[in-house]
Amino acid sequence: MIALEKCGLNTVDMNHDKKNTFFDVIFSFIKLGINETANKDKTSKEIVKECNWLNENYNKLKEAFINNQFFMNFGFMLYVGILQ
Repeated sequence: MIALEKCGLNTVDMNHDKKNTFFDVIFSFIKLGINETANKDKTSKEIVKECNWLNENYNKLKEAFINNQFFMNFGFMLYVGILQ
C-alpha cells in the first residue's frame, strides 16, 4: 500500500480571520526583509523597484490571499510505502 501523507499548513479550511493572521505572519516577514534590504542598498535599482512594488501592492495581495477562491499550501507531501 502506498499512502500520501501531508505535513504543513494550508489555508483551505481557514476562516477569514485565520487567513488574515496567516498572511500577516508569512508576508509581513518578507515585506520587512525586502524593505530592510532596500534601505541598506539604495544603489540597487532592482531591489528598490521590487520594494516599491511590494509596498504599493501589499494590500491587494492580502485581499487576494484572504479571498475564498484562493488557497495556499506550505509544507511537503510524502509518499509512504507499507509492506503488508
